[in-house]
Amino acid sequence: MRSQRRRASWAFAYPALFDASVKSRALIGKAFKLVMPLISQSASEGARPTLHASLGDDVRPGYYFGPDGFSETRGAPKRGFRSKAARDQAVEDRLRAVSCELTGAA
Repeated sequence: MRSQRRRASWAFAYPALFDASVKSRALIGKAFKLVMPLISQSASEGARPTLHASLGDDVRPGYYFGPDGFSETRGAPKRGFRSKAARDQAVEDRLRAVSCELTGAA
């Protein structure tokens, strides 16, 4: 076990549900078309948690942001709770390494 944990150098965001204009003639597509406006938000609203995690004055390393509405499906960005599994340092390190590799970031 590490005597001193390395602090995270990034923040996380969850965009929630956003209406991607599901277009289908199937019954499921029609059902989504009726339900999605009630439980989702626009793509631009869905981008707000990511923008907040990138630019917000209250962001600290390791913070997580998502929508403040019911079941985090829509709403304004707010700091969210990260479960124990989501705070696993080994998983976080692996996610960062893979993300950097795939995007070419350092």
